[in-house]
Amino acid sequence: MTILTGFPPDVVNIIPGDRPECGYAISVHAHIDKVACTGSLE
Repeated sequence: MTILTGFPPDVVNIIPGDRPECGYAISVHAHIDKVACTGSLE
């Protein structure tokens, strides 16, 4: 969907998962400037 709307490659990345290790790894990575999370606990 991001390609169809004109976003350049690698601007939007989706990482599905619910493991704390996943969130920690992307939040401390040196090449990641912003993280936005959406979802629900249900």
